[in-house]
Amino acid sequence: MVNARRQDPKPTSRNDKWVHRSILTFGDVVARPHRFGGIAYRLGSYELGHTHLDGRYDIHLARRLRDRLVRRGIAQPDVYAPKSGWVTVQPGLGHPALAEDVDRRVPAAVR
Repeated sequence: MVNARRQDPKPTSRNDKWVHRSILTFGDVVARPHRFGGIAYRLGSYELGHTHLDGRYDIHLARRLRDRLVRRGIAQPDVYAPKSGWVTVQPGLGHPALAEDVDRRVPAAVR
């Protein structure tokens, strides 16, 4: 029996491949299979975010940035933890500002 946790996850869509390459440029970030499918991105024991098989992305952000992205309609509060820093982003909604907003706020130490 093959242990899925030990296999390297492979992104499938063009968006997933772009996200995968971009996130892995941050220092010490690793990609692992997510427990519900998709790919989880971790920095040590901290989960930065994960992809879903249906193309959604869940991202853990500081609450202030999360609130800003939700107000601008770029992201939605996470369904399971709406009061947390988790947001859900659906690619292809025409929000190119998302990458710029997140990129400007990633701490230099993580890069």
